[in-house]
Amino acid sequence: MLQWLWLAIIAIPPLLESGSLDSLIVQPTHSQTVSLPTIESSPLLLLTIGLITAIVLTVSVIVLVRIPKVIVESGEYLIRRSTSTAMPLITHRKKLPAKRQKTLSRRIRLTIQLLLVLFPLLICMLLPAYKEISQSIIIMIALWLAFVSAASFLTAWALETKRVTSSTSQTQSRASRG
Repeated sequence: MLQWLWLAIIAIPPLLESGSLDSLIVQPTHSQTVSLPTIESSPLLLLTIGLITAIVLTVSVIVLVRIPKVIVESGEYLIRRSTSTAMPLITHRKKLPAKRQKTLSRRIRLTIQLLLVLFPLLICMLLPAYKEISQSIIIMIALWLAFVSAASFLTAWALETKRVTSSTSQTQSRASRG
C-alpha cells in the first residue's frame, strides 16, 4: 500500500503541472463571497466547539487505528478473489486434486503479490526526478518500500505455513489409532 502511495506522490504532481489531468479536474466557478456577521463567543458556544473538536479527534484516532486492519483484510480479499478467478483460466476448467489445487492457488497468490511489489517499483524507476527529489532518492525509497512489502508478504506466508502444518499434524497414523 505504501508503495502505491509513494508512486502517487511522485507521479501525480508532474501530471498536474503538465496539464495531462485537466480533463479530470472540475474547474470551480467563481461566486460572490458573502460576509457573515461575527458571533459573540459564549460559554455554551465554546463548550460546543470543544465537544465537537474532541469528537472529531476521537473518531480520527479510531479511524487511524483501524485503517491498517481494513487495508490488510481488503488486500487479502482481493488476492483471494483474484486467485479464485484465475484458477479456472489456468487449469482450463479441469478438476484438480485438492492438494494440487492448493499448491497452484499458493503459486498464483505468490505471483500476484510479487507483481504488487514489483510493479510500483518498476514505475518509480522510470519516473524522472521531481523538483528537489533526485532520481536516486526516488529509487531508494521505492526499494525500501518494496523490501517492507516483500517482508510483510513473507511473514504472512510463514504464519500461514505454520497454520497449515499445525492443522495437518493432528492426523494420526493407522498404527497409532490402534
